[in-house]
Amino acid sequence: SPSFPQDGPPCQVCDRPSTFGRASASNPNGNAHRPFYKCKNCDKFITWADLGGVLADNPACDCAVGVSGRRPGAVLPSRTTVTGNRATSGPGRVFYTCAEARCDFWQWRAGDD
Repeated sequence: SPSFPQDGPPCQVCDRPSTFGRASASNPNGNAHRPFYKCKNCDKFITWADLGGVLADNPACDCAVGVSGRRPGAVLPSRTTVTGNRATSGPGRVFYTCAEARCDFWQWRAGDD
């Protein structure tokens, strides 16, 4: 299963280190106090730092490269994510992303594309 150390994955935009944080108590999308990573340099949200939405029956994400303690080529389940209230694609749409934000896997759920 995915691991979530204090120092998270590098930013896929600028390749700089990420930092650990927690969503505010007033988060409007039901993620209050949820742990996450964001880029130290460009302030971009990277991924959640928990197993929320990481389900065995999600589409597979095959990005074990560089992840310690995992066999190269190991298949990882993706993370189910829902677009938030401010999403330009419309709120409440479901998509899948790499659970650890270590590759660019991204896919709409069937029916939300």
